[in-house]
Amino acid sequence: MDNKQFLQRLLSDPFAAQGHTETDAQRRALIQKVQQQEQQLRQTIEVPVPPELLTRLLEQQRRLEANETSTKPPKAANDARWKLAIAASVAFAVGFSINIWRSPGQQDLGQYALAHVRSEMPMVEKMLMPQPLEGVNAKLAAYDLQLQDFAEPIMFANFCDFNGTKSLHLVMKTEQGFVTVFVVPADAELEYVEQFKDPQYAGTSMQFKTANVVVVSDVPSELKRMPAVMKNSLTYSI
Repeated sequence: MDNKQFLQRLLSDPFAAQGHTETDAQRRALIQKVQQQEQQLRQTIEVPVPPELLTRLLEQQRRLEANETSTKPPKAANDARWKLAIAASVAFAVGFSINIWRSPGQQDLGQYALAHVRSEMPMVEKMLMPQPLEGVNAKLAAYDLQLQDFAEPIMFANFCDFNGTKSLHLVMKTEQGFVTVFVVPADAELEYVEQFKDPQYAGTSMQFKTANVVVVSDVPSELKRMPAVMKNSLTYSI
């Protein structure tokens, strides 16, 4: 397969290449790198369910059923309803922590980016390591974009869930501070806003044909500089 097909296949499912022999040393290294980053992301978002949670849910459901005074439905229907309630409760408990960014009240691109940075930045700061531009461009290829002549130090590059849409989360650490960049597919169901801020952070959004690029920082000088740098460096890969 050609390079574009290879990148699309790898980015859509990094572990589909497991056991696949690549003769190209660069491809083998890229497969390993993307798989490592995918595993780090999974470990970050997969929150284990506390062992006592299911017990509490079971006890709560039994108490509710014991206190029912209305006419009970047939046993089979009652058992089905009880199992469904427990399954829904566990699914909610697990899913809430993972899907927190899908809140219907946050449909504004800027406010969504601010909430993402506020919540995740303390964790991301502990995961920083230099990211080769080749690896970053491999991820950007999913949005038909690439960075050219880009000298900024990229210290974090991972896909993330942005309102249910697979987006790219980049973090640069400069002499002045941190700059976060989100690459969000253009068809994401989020209202576009160009300028936004909260008491700590501010941001700027830029529209490309295939994606919206959102720059967020708490350093005013970087917020003035980095959008221009990204706009001049991002080109279409096709």
